[in-house]
Amino acid sequence: MRFWSLTFLVIPPPLSDLESFCERHGLPLILDAAHAFGTSYQGKPAGSHGKIHVFSTSATKLLCTGEGGIVATHDSALAKVLESMREYGHAENYETHYQGLNGRMSEFQGALGIEALALLEEHAKRRNKIAEGYKKALSHLPIAFQEIEPQSRSSYKDFAILLLDDWVISRDDVSSTLESEGIPNRKYFSPPLHQQEFFLRYASRSQTLPNTERICQRILCLPIFYDLKESQIEQIAQVLTRIFHQQKTTVGQQ
Repeated sequence: MRFWSLTFLVIPPPLSDLESFCERHGLPLILDAAHAFGTSYQGKPAGSHGKIHVFSTSATKLLCTGEGGIVATHDSALAKVLESMREYGHAENYETHYQGLNGRMSEFQGALGIEALALLEEHAKRRNKIAEGYKKALSHLPIAFQEIEPQSRSSYKDFAILLLDDWVISRDDVSSTLESEGIPNRKYFSPPLHQQEFFLRYASRSQTLPNTERICQRILCLPIFYDLKESQIEQIAQVLTRIFHQQKTTVGQQ
């Protein structure tokens, strides 16, 4: 049986190590690169490694076509198969050679994507600048940030923070307080896959993944978009600071 290696690209994983592993075991490296437009690994943009990259171009991504996605490969023979599979598996003579689907992108979506591609680098740099602003503004709080390897770059499609153990109140309470202050946020991804209703059929209900569950209970995504101003970052930081000190005071009085 031939297995396919799959990973997720929001913050680039150690692609060189993954490629070496796949080469040793004769496995093609397929990358779920849904959020990866705007990322880079060791100075090379997403799409430079592995056998196949699968990108999303839905409305929340840096490169947006409205809906849909892109499959990229350096393998010309595989590219022809994929081109056929996106149109019901048809060849030029309409004979079906593969199990396919209607995965064609409309001309309007293509035009939207071409315009978005021209802005991709600018938007990626802007999001990284915003992320650095957040890290500086929140550096005095017990919060952990995602680590980026040297010479690599995240797309920062989302900006996630991890509330460390010094936070006595729950992440959900922090989220609700932010919402009450008019600051949108997201508990993302929560619940984890092994606790979601559909996937419970594939796992024991008694099975636990302590590290995953702890992170999911402590992670929070703060607003990040191109026009986010430094003053808004400071305001969000001030609200989080107030929440932290108030919860410490409240717990101390109990």
